Amino acid sequence: MKKYILFLLIAIGVVSFSSCSGGGTTIYGKLSVLKHEAKNVYLCDAYSYKTIDSTRVNDGKFVFHIPDSVKGIRLLALRNALEEDLPLSLPVVVGEGDVNVIMGETILTYGTPLNDRLQDFLLATDAFHGEMLKKELSAVEIAPQFTDLLQEQILLNRDNIVGVYIYKSYKSRFSPEKKEELIRQCGEWFNKQIK
Repeated sequence: MKKYILFLLIAIGVVSFSSCSGGGTTIYGKLSVLKHEAKNVYLCDAYSYKTIDSTRVNDGKFVFHIPDSVKGIRLLALRNALEEDLPLSLPVVVGEGDVNVIMGETILTYGTPLNDRLQDFLLATDAFHGEMLKKELSAVEIAPQFTDLLQEQILLNRDNIVGVYIYKSYKSRFSPEKKEELIRQCGEWFNKQIK
């Protein structure tokens, strides 16, 4: 299970990077472990997983310069030499400003309001999974509670693309009745985005 851990950025020496002149978004990435050195990081569509761009890891860092035409939620995927079929991945919001990410044992995205909301969702799911492991519940017992968490997060983000991302990524977990109720609660803007 991937851990989404928020920690004090100052304590690890991460600094905020300045905006890239010339428009678009720049993603500044840092690896928290160096076993991925000289590997590629892929920028993918968050829903189809189609590769949009790639870059090479160098000195534990990577950078993407992304044009304004690639707005939305994208997925960063990093393949570990020992786990080629299980890439380390991180959703990231592109198009609202420069983004800083950390990938490895710790996964973190920050730098813009929507990336902060996305990080809040990742932290909430991580906390949920940790709590469920302590309770030693079965998958059948966990499923409805996880659906409730998803619904709560979608409603918190019904006015932005983070809510849309959560819905599209996890809609199979909702019954048709729950989907209908959720879409009604989220309103017209949300409804247009999920079509």
